[in-house]
Amino acid sequence: MESIQQEVFVANYMLGIRSFTRSELAMMYMPNLSKATALKNFNNWIKLNKKLQADLLLAGASENTRRYTPKQVKVIFEAFDAPYVTDNKAV
Repeated sequence: MESIQQEVFVANYMLGIRSFTRSELAMMYMPNLSKATALKNFNNWIKLNKKLQADLLLAGASENTRRYTPKQVKVIFEAFDAPYVTDNKAV
C-alpha cells in the first residue's frame, strides 16, 4: 500500500509543478484551516526557512510575490515536500 501512495505522491509532484498563488499553496499544505490562517502560517514557514528564502530570491521571487512561477513552486516543493493531493484536495 505504501508504495502505491508513494507513486501517487510522486505523480502529483511531477504533474503539479505549475504557477500557484501563495493562498493556493497555503491551502494545499493546510486544507483544514481557513484561507487567512493557512496563508499566515505558510508565510511564517517561509520566513523561518532562510535557505528557502534565498532559493526563492535566486528563482526570481520577492517578499511581495503573490503568484509563484513553476520554478519557484519547485523550490517550495523541494523545501517542504510536495503536498499529497487526492481528488484535487490536499491531505
